[in-house]
Amino acid sequence: MYEQYFRAITIEEALHALKNALQPTCILAGGTDVLLQSQHGKEAFFKSLIDISNIKELSGIKETPDGLWIGAVTKLADIETSELVMGACPILIEGVREVGSPQIRNLATIGGNICNASPSADTVPALLVLDAIVRLASPRGKREVSLSAFFKGPGLSVLERDEILIAILIPRLSAKARGVYIKLKAREVLDLAFVGVAVIAVPDVEQRDIRIALGAVAPTPIRATRSETILKKTKVLNHSVVYRAAQAAVSTISPISDVRASAEYRQEMVKNLTVRALMQVLDLADD
Repeated sequence: MYEQYFRAITIEEALHALKNALQPTCILAGGTDVLLQSQHGKEAFFKSLIDISNIKELSGIKETPDGLWIGAVTKLADIETSELVMGACPILIEGVREVGSPQIRNLATIGGNICNASPSADTVPALLVLDAIVRLASPRGKREVSLSAFFKGPGLSVLERDEILIAILIPRLSAKARGVYIKLKAREVLDLAFVGVAVIAVPDVEQRDIRIALGAVAPTPIRATRSETILKKTKVLNHSVVYRAAQAAVSTISPISDVRASAEYRQEMVKNLTVRALMQVLDLADD
């Protein structure tokens, strides 16, 4: 299926292999997406596979003075059961639990879910509202990129040909922050999102911070910055303000119609789910 396969045990080995591999090259971590591509006859897109799943320095979850460090090849199942993640940012666990099945989450990695650059990736809206940063490595050194600037389109990112994502950094949240991820799907499990809405909020006027991210409704997962501005600049948060912010979220998206949902349906559901998520985190009773 592939002309070259290389298993790296250090970042340096992986970067060296990437530099010398036949192009195009695929970085293999959990392998769940690569397997699906192969089953659909897409293996010819890659001449080389570089397996980074055994690089120990890319796995694990650590608390740092600034927040959390999550290695790129950390399994989604390990994030799902992590007490550190539950204590620091439970919204990420909500997103992780929406990915596939337990069997898939035991193989799939957080870095793979990000680098696949799917508009409907379930971990990404949660990471966007967490202001996550991705750390990339290449022979030229390391650099950090805000996750909101990482995606360029479906399946496309700012990763250079000689770069590997090595870690995700999540800044420390206020203890008063509350978050929720709501996914609209046809089936309870094993289904992609029609719409995904993530919200984190600190409602106090003195330190108000409200972030909204949307998935599956644009070429990339996005932050609803217009909605955030409305909510941050309004002194008193009530139902009318929430509805206005939700309508602003609709104006920022560019959904498509496909076999799963129409663009018009996605627009309506972005408004409804944004209202629902904001009501929850702001503790406003629905009328």
